[in-house]
This record gives sequence, C-alpha cells and structure tokens, in this order.
Amino acid sequence: MKRRLLALLALPLVGCIASPLPPEATESTEQATTVCGQTSVKGVDVSHYDNTVDWTQAKAAGISFGFAKATESTNFVDPQFAANWSGMKAAGIARGAYHFFHPEVDATQQADYVVKAVGTLEAGDLPIVCDLEQTGSQSESAILADAITFLAAVTKATGKTAVLYVSPSFLSSYAGLESYGLWIANWSVSCPTVPSPWSTWAFWQSSD
Repeated sequence: MKRRLLALLALPLVGCIASPLPPEATESTEQATTVCGQTSVKGVDVSHYDNTVDWTQAKAAGISFGFAKATESTNFVDPQFAANWSGMKAAGIARGAYHFFHPEVDATQQADYVVKAVGTLEAGDLPIVCDLEQTGSQSESAILADAITFLAAVTKATGKTAVLYVSPSFLSSYAGLESYGLWIANWSVSCPTVPSPWSTWAFWQSSD
C-alpha cells in the first residue's frame, strides 16, 4: 500500500465524531451508499516507501493522526515502523498501525504477527487496521472468512475494535464485517462510496 503523505480521512474514533447526516446527505442503492457531510480532520498513512517522516512538521501542517505500515503477511516488518510509531507519539499525533493482509496466508498467524510487532496499544492509540487489497488467488468467500478471522483475533488481542481498509468494490459482499470500523479508499470523489453493510465510514482515504 504505497501512498502519498497527504490523505484526507475522518477521525471519529479519537474524538472528532462524525456529525449527524441530514437526509439529503446520502444517496442509497442496494449495494452501497454515497456518504457526505461528515466532520473530518486530516491524517496520513505512511510506510517505508515514504522514507523518513518529519512528524513534528506534519503536526505543524495540521495532521492530527497517522497510520504507519507495521507488517505484511507473516514475514515482513516495515523497516520504518518503529521510527514512525515513536515519532507520531513524540509529535503529539494520534497513531495507528496497519497490516498488509495476504488472503493465502493463515489469518490467525497474521493477526498474531502484527499484534506482536505493534505491542500493547496505549489509551490514545488507534485500532490496528487490516489492509485488504489483494486476493492471493483465493475465492471471495475465503477472503471474507479470513478477513473476519483476522479482525476478530486482533480485536480480542488488543481490546480495540479493528478496522478494515478496502476499496468499495473489492469484494461483492462484506457481510459479517459490519461490527468493524471501515476505512474506505475512494479517491478523487467529493463523497466516498460506502459498501453494504456499513452506512458510514470511520476513515476516508481521498487521495493516493
């Protein structure tokens, strides 16, 4: 998941609660809902592709929170994760970590791997994210089942409800995931598309 530093995301999970939506703020279909009108604050997501991040400068530029890549599969820890994790805290930026998920690899082992790499989440830390953007040549039903297994295991281990990062149409069904937070990747639109069964988003990546 290589992305630029500036992504606009909503952050209801650390105190900036999304404002109530007026009736005209949504457009619904059976498959998805286009959601507008939520209060949002700026955040970023980074990985080793972004090299060294100056988190003090990011804070001064109005960045309130960040997600750093922690792990991938069961054999890769991002070489910049430790620096990003400590740097966000030192700069007063709410910090989160994400795991790049491989559906062809055991989901429970991946959950254990990221939880071990991140360590104990502190009171102000954001939940761990499952970055789901590869199929691993698996069926949709298998991907969905494994994502649920991963999110449930991370939630149990950390005590914070895990979040799913996904684009609106990556899977045809997200049934069973509604209890987890949604980080929607929907670029270059004025309002993101939220797939069923969610009715709103916790985070919105509006740019690559």
